[in-house]
Formats: sequence, structure tokens, C-alpha cells
Amino acid sequence: MTDKLVSDSDPRPEELAILARARELFGHPENPASKKRFLDAIKKRCQTLDIPPAKFLNLLEAQPDQQWPELWSWWGRGAEDGFFKYQAQLEALGRIILEWAPYAPRRQLKVLSVEAGAGYEAVSLVMLLLGLGLAAKGWEISVLGLDLCPSLVIQAKEANYPRDSLLPLPSDLVRRYFTPRAGGWHFKDQGRRHLRFFNLNIHRLAHIPEDLSDCDFILARGLSFDIPDQETVLLFDRLKPFMAQECLILTAPGEFWPKSDEFYLEERDGVTYYRRTQDKLSAGPRSRKKAGINARRRPRPQTGARGQSLRWAAEEKLAAGPEEARLIVTELIHEEMDQGFLNPESVRLMEKVLSALERPNLAEAAARVLGYLAPGPDNGQQSLSLKDLP
Repeated sequence: MTDKLVSDSDPRPEELAILARARELFGHPENPASKKRFLDAIKKRCQTLDIPPAKFLNLLEAQPDQQWPELWSWWGRGAEDGFFKYQAQLEALGRIILEWAPYAPRRQLKVLSVEAGAGYEAVSLVMLLLGLGLAAKGWEISVLGLDLCPSLVIQAKEANYPRDSLLPLPSDLVRRYFTPRAGGWHFKDQGRRHLRFFNLNIHRLAHIPEDLSDCDFILARGLSFDIPDQETVLLFDRLKPFMAQECLILTAPGEFWPKSDEFYLEERDGVTYYRRTQDKLSAGPRSRKKAGINARRRPRPQTGARGQSLRWAAEEKLAAGPEEARLIVTELIHEEMDQGFLNPESVRLMEKVLSALERPNLAEAAARVLGYLAPGPDNGQQSLSLKDLP
């Protein structure tokens, strides 16, 4: 083949044409980091097919039903980390749900997974919720997954997973919820009956199916990083059609959304989340007082050796590769979640990374959180409840 596959520097016109078509069909990627990831996906797909971008563009137009989902799968490849990603978050969610259940308006629990991909997060949620014992007490449990890639939605509905994807799971969960199939594993019907997946793009949504409304909890982890910065101020509004009157939203570790008067940021054991209304939904002041917890007085744990290494690595990457630095800081904050605290130095580093990525709305959101972390006795700052964050 004589044509050079793809340039290693500036995008070629054919690549930009593919990117423009993706923007037209799917609404993003728009921000610089997502644009680079998508262009990398185009390069990988061209290399796999052994054709130059010009021919790939023609192929996309000739076979849209086949090629677009494949390209979208390439774009998202590597983002899926398997079951129970950010386990500390899910464990905190389980504790919050058990506190919420006695006050729930109905014996029904609906959890939404946004950008659900191949279903790892949604399946993890089903295993988590069934493990809480609510279904055995007559509760109706529903986990709903959304993704804008049709092929990933089909894959999620089939509920087949590679054999090595179950290696991190405890053996009792594997026996209870999975059965061997075609060299991999299949999620059993006892879990699948609580699952539904939908091919929807929340950024271009005229209406939603009735089954998707009144969700009590929403996982929208990483959602703000893959859309233009100016659109991040609309995230709460775009999720409102899916929400129950009282709703909790989990974002990724270190992911803070721009201010909204209707939603309040809280922190528990290093896990932050947004809460719609302040009445008995999660660990508010009454439940903390009852449990004898005073987050403002507890000492701040020290970042461990691995966490310190991650911080140094992120600082080194900050100038040359801010997107890679963001992934490292996300992992750093997740590491601290496992220790049960939110370190302000990590939040400050995330603010710097977002500024370097030219995401001023998200950087400002992180700065506001940092401003409400109270000084600690060591002249540093410590973790606390952010329920009063205006």
C-alpha cells in the first residue's frame, strides 16, 4: 500500500470530515481531549482495516450501520475497566441506599447508568443492589443503562463477558450470578431480569421513554469530560427528565460539576455526590448526628506511598499531557477514597489539570469545592461534609 495511513501530527482533511460527521450524528466529541481520543480511534481503525482515511470515509458513508458502531467502539476501547470500577463509590452508594430506603416514597428502586457501554457498571449495580437484600423484602429493583452506541447496547443486552473480566470478582459472586458460555461468562437471568438497556443520547433528547423517568440514583461518571466545557453547565438539566423528585448523582472521583441551585454537593468517607433536595435522601445532618459522626473534627488520613507517587506522576505530566494527568489524578482520588477521605491537595491538582485542559467551568467547580474544605489542625485541610455548599 503506497498511501500513508494517517499523519502523526495535524489531522488530515479526511479525519476532520469523519470527526465532523460524528459531531453531526452524536453531538460530540467537541472538547480537545475527546477530539484527540476520537482521532486516535480513527487512526487505529484505519490501521486495522489497512486503508487510508479517504477510503475509510467512503466506507463509513457506504456502510454506516456497520462502520459507525465499530468506530465508536474503538473510541471507547480501554475506558471500560471491568466490574465494580471505583468500588469505594459503590460501597458508599450501598450505605446511602440503606439509609434512604426507610423514607422512600415507594418500595421501588431505580438506578440509571449513563454511558453504560458494554454493561459492566450496570451489572455491578445489580449485584450490589441484590446484595443489600431489598429485593428479598419485596422491593422492585431496576437498573437502566443508556449508551449512544447501538453495538454496545446490543452487547450489553446479550450480557456475555470475557473470561478474564471476572478475575477480580469474589468466587461467590461468580457462582451466584454467572454461568460459563462460549469461552466466557454469561450474566444469569436472576440478575438480568433487573436490567434494561436503551440506545439514547442525553445530549440530543426530545423525550424519554416513561420507564426511564423517576430514577432515584444516577451514575454519570466521567460525563463532563467528554462534552464541550460550555455544555457542562447543562448537565443537571439534561438529567432532570430521568430524575425522581429526590435523586442522588454520582460523578467520577474528582469530577465536580458547575453550580446549580437545585443540587447540593456532599461528601462521605471521601466519596462526593450531588443530591437533589435535602430531605432524608442521604447522609444529611440528622443521620450523621444519629451515627455520632462529626466530619468536621475527624483527623485527615495521610496520603499513602502509592498516592504520593500518583501525585508526582500527575504533576510531571501536567504540562506535556494534561489529559493523561487527569486520568492519573482520578486514580489518585480513587486511591484516597479507599482510605476514606477527600484530600484537598488532590482537588487542587485536579483544578490545575482542568485549567490546563482549557475547561474553565469544571476548573471553577473544583476551585469552589476546594474553598469549602475547612483548615485542619496541621495547617492543612481535611475532609468534611459539603452539604452546606451554596
